[in-house]
Amino acid sequence: MLKALDKNKSFALFLRGFPIREIAKKTGISRSTIERWSSREQWVANREEAQHISQREVAKKMLNDDPRLMHEATSIAVTELKISFELVQQARDAGYNQKIVSRLYRQALENTRYVNKMVNTEIKYCDQIKTAHEIDKMYREKRSENKAAESLTREELINGDWDII
Repeated sequence: MLKALDKNKSFALFLRGFPIREIAKKTGISRSTIERWSSREQWVANREEAQHISQREVAKKMLNDDPRLMHEATSIAVTELKISFELVQQARDAGYNQKIVSRLYRQALENTRYVNKMVNTEIKYCDQIKTAHEIDKMYREKRSENKAAESLTREELINGDWDII
């Protein structure tokens, strides 16, 4: 049985505009399997929807579903990038004409830009999470200080037998 990652990688390539036949060649998955996934999960409708929304909206949608998907999407994009540069090298080695190699190279550069945006988005998201954790930690520390101050008895406050700060 094929892994979910293979399906996700195939779907990512499909969203990027690759035809099913080319996806099958890149991933090593049979064309019929990819066509079955495509029809069952309505990939064409998803691709049309994805073309009409911005990358920021896609990232927000992914994060609303599950924040861990951001890392998975970046991993898939990096895999896609690696595949695209391997295709360029294979086309050069096989002696394809310059027009085909140039087209593949432009696609690889486009994938590079896409991966760069995904990585930057993931970094920003991680920074936001880190900031949120730091704020939460400061809030908890202040709250515990306030509770310690509240727990002092009236006599301790009057006599000054306390050392909080």
